[in-house]
Amino acid sequence: MTKEEKIKQLKSFTGKTIDCEVLFTTLCEAGKWKYDTEESDILLCFMRTWKNEGYIAKIVLEDGVCAPPYGEEGELAEIIIGKFDTEKYINIPKVSDDLEDDNPEYFLAKYGDPNYKLKLKNIKLADVPDSIFDALFDEIVFPLTESILE
Repeated sequence: MTKEEKIKQLKSFTGKTIDCEVLFTTLCEAGKWKYDTEESDILLCFMRTWKNEGYIAKIVLEDGVCAPPYGEEGELAEIIIGKFDTEKYINIPKVSDDLEDDNPEYFLAKYGDPNYKLKLKNIKLADVPDSIFDALFDEIVFPLTESILE
């Protein structure tokens, strides 16, 4: 499958009603993706960062859904890729796993994601480097296909 065909397939998910729980369990609980709640319990998008390369992918929902989205449906608004300056990325502190209140998830819950203000320049999927695009496609095409409700 060519890159153009893959882009067409990803764009075909736009406007579809999806089972957000499927994406949550296959992307977020699997580890590489997180979800953005914008300081509330409303999930607005699923996000994946390639911090060394300076890219963020977002699967954006038309309207928010409850987070975590157990049994929640939403409309997929768009899949976007943003480019950021890697020198401005703030690494979340690494802490000991055996300290319950001193782990990255607790840090994010207590202090928020320090990178939420990163300036992103949205780029076309066709302009995303092949290594990033291929990883993105491979990670999301099956979960998106499985999540379609209509």
